[in-house]
Amino acid sequence: MNPYVKLLRIRGWYAFLCTAILGFVISGGVTGPLVDILIFFLMVSVFLGFSFSINDSFDVAEDLQKKSRSNPVATGEVSQDQAVTFSYSLALAGTILSAWFGPVIFFYYVGLTLLSFFYSAPPLRFKSRFPFDLLSHGLFFGSLILLLPALIFGSLNTGVLLIAISIFFLSVTIELWNHIEDYESDVMARLKTTVCVLGLEKSERIAKALAVFFPLTLVPLYHSGVYFLPFVISTSVYVMIFIRKARPAVLYSYANLLYGVLLVLALLSSC
Repeated sequence: MNPYVKLLRIRGWYAFLCTAILGFVISGGVTGPLVDILIFFLMVSVFLGFSFSINDSFDVAEDLQKKSRSNPVATGEVSQDQAVTFSYSLALAGTILSAWFGPVIFFYYVGLTLLSFFYSAPPLRFKSRFPFDLLSHGLFFGSLILLLPALIFGSLNTGVLLIAISIFFLSVTIELWNHIEDYESDVMARLKTTVCVLGLEKSERIAKALAVFFPLTLVPLYHSGVYFLPFVISTSVYVMIFIRKARPAVLYSYANLLYGVLLVLALLSSC
């Protein structure tokens, strides 16, 4: 595979692209002009490609410790300078596209891109700094992606904000689990992630607690109407399964189900 295509890590886009699609649908984007829709999804795709490629550009030490073959910079398929230049070209392309929607979206997108850059790149490198690793991930790979289409298509309402809060909480929880899985390589690379600072056992307890309390962020979205009882039932099943077998995959499946329902309802209401 071409190393520049590997830098994009398209297979890793799933959750974040779904977040953008959810925001797009609940914001009424499906009724927007076709050119606006195309430019929006190009912006999101370029942003995701940039975020993953800039991360690989500066994750060489950790990926070498993990003996990862997925990072073309760590395997020597492309130099760090080439990867960084490629990442910058993606950021520039997305920024140019964002100007189509006016100054507010332009500066919002620039801020989103800079936050992604600071997450991965030195000297700030938020991903290696407690607690900025969790907070920044919750924003640039969470709620801010969901809010982008709401700003573009003019439907920033209470419901969207509530989902954004829930997405932020989920993104923080997922990032904590990711750092737990990377604990050994992060320690060897002398990083100061949340897990490295708090310790593995304490971090695992916090991650489990966050996963169990995550459904509370969805209560305002399901508290009324005919979907409340199915929500309670599915949540009860999720909590029981998670307590018995605390795995991120259980959290992912539950979140996909509940956000999927919101997506379908939004689609039906727009028809």
